[in-house]
Amino acid sequence: MENINDDSSDSSLSLTVEEDALSVSQLINHFNAINLTMLSPNPPPSVQFSRSVFNELAENLRAKEMEILEKFKLIDQLTRETHRPTDPGDR
Repeated sequence: MENINDDSSDSSLSLTVEEDALSVSQLINHFNAINLTMLSPNPPPSVQFSRSVFNELAENLRAKEMEILEKFKLIDQLTRETHRPTDPGDR
């Protein structure tokens, strides 16, 4: 009988997705802070961002989001394949 709870092969993949999710969360926080700084009527003089830097950060965030979405799709596909009944009597 196959042990469905054996996650040993998936643990590194899950950890990577969690790490990526944390990285994206941090990028979003920085992105929001930059956005607020740029749109503030009185931004602090020591913090100035050019539009090109802001656009580059936004593009990096979109690219990271796409990478993570692809990983989640792969995890979903692997999960469906792993839990697919092999015999009609298994349902």
